[in-house]
Amino acid sequence: MQMWCPGKSRIGKRVLRKAIARPVSRHSRGFTLLELVLVCAIVAIVVGTVSASMAGFLSRSRLRCTAARLASMAVFARTQAITTGREVEMQVNRSTGEIALFEESEDPAQGFSSLGPRWSLRLPESLLLSTLEIGGEEVPEGGITFYPEGGAKEAHLVLSLRGAEGAGVPSSERKEVWVNKITGRVRVE
Repeated sequence: MQMWCPGKSRIGKRVLRKAIARPVSRHSRGFTLLELVLVCAIVAIVVGTVSASMAGFLSRSRLRCTAARLASMAVFARTQAITTGREVEMQVNRSTGEIALFEESEDPAQGFSSLGPRWSLRLPESLLLSTLEIGGEEVPEGGITFYPEGGAKEAHLVLSLRGAEGAGVPSSERKEVWVNKITGRVRVE
């Protein structure tokens, strides 16, 4: 079986001659330098705009996820205190950004023991624990205690994006975690 070749058939020879003999017009050669520069400039502007808005989106997403993780740790601490009948404390350190859960030991002389690395959290570098109020007063570090009856020490924590501290911080750049002292329930705003 032979393959078709454009130069061997009558129609193929005619098409080939026309394609070779056709003069290339000035407009069909390609793009001008000006057109290429304009397209590159437009692409650069679009990429710059998208990447800047994406960075803000990622930071706010990290803030929401960390606030949710912090709230889930507090809910677990409350549940653990009710289930085991022993106090569970959430230790919070504003300066290092470390948060960990500790359970009251069966032997009161031993105090509290860690619930392990699964129930510890270190804030990402881009986030800051800007406010820590326990029992109505602001402290640099402390423990939020969850009691076996379901209550807890009243607490208010404010997470914010680093560099966005202050009273005029938009709510999209900070998350507040509240612990109710009577019910021990946790709320994120």
